[in-house]
Amino acid sequence: MECTGKLSGLAIDYVSGRQKIEIETNEDIRQEYDRLKDREKVSIKIVEYRKKRSLDANSYMWVLLEKIRQKLHNASTKEEIYMRMLETYGDCVYLPAQTKKEIGDLIAVFRIVRDKGQRILMTESGNLVNVHIMQCYKGSSLYNTKEMSLLIDGVVRECKELGIETETPDEIERMKQEWGINIEKA
Repeated sequence: MECTGKLSGLAIDYVSGRQKIEIETNEDIRQEYDRLKDREKVSIKIVEYRKKRSLDANSYMWVLLEKIRQKLHNASTKEEIYMRMLETYGDCVYLPAQTKKEIGDLIAVFRIVRDKGQRILMTESGNLVNVHIMQCYKGSSLYNTKEMSLLIDGVVRECKELGIETETPDEIERMKQEWGINIEKA
C-alpha cells in the first residue's frame, strides 16, 4: 500500500516504550487496512512527498538538446550532448569497486561511470583493500522533480550561451506550474 497524507500525531506508551504514529491519508485505504491489520508485522516507510516530474519535462529537455545539436552543426549527437549535460548538471555519487564484476555491475545500473583511480580503503574490520573509486551518474529517467529542474535549468543556460531560443515566458510559466519546478528563460 502506498498513499499520501500528513503525520498528525505521535504517542508513546511509557510502560513498553513503544510508539504509535497517527497519519491522515489523502486516499481511501480502508480495504488495505482491513487486509493488513491483523498481521504480526508489516513494513512501514514514511518519506517526504515529492511530486513526480511529468514526461513533458523530459520531452522539453530532448527538444533543447536537438536545438543544441543543430546549432553545433551536427558536431555531436543528441546522446553525446545529453551525456555532457548529465555530467555538467546532474548529480553523481562516488562508489568503491574492488573487482571487474563490481565495476560491470555499476556500469549496468548507472548511465555514466568514470573510474577516478585506485585508492586504499580500510574495511570495518580494519583490513586494507585496494579499490577503484567510480564516479556514477544516473540517467534523467530516474530523476525526481528537483533533479530534473536542475538539469533543465542547465540545458536552458547552455541554450542561452549559444543564442538558442527557448519557450515563451508564458509557456515556461505553464511548465513551471505543471512540474512544480523553476526553469530559466533564454
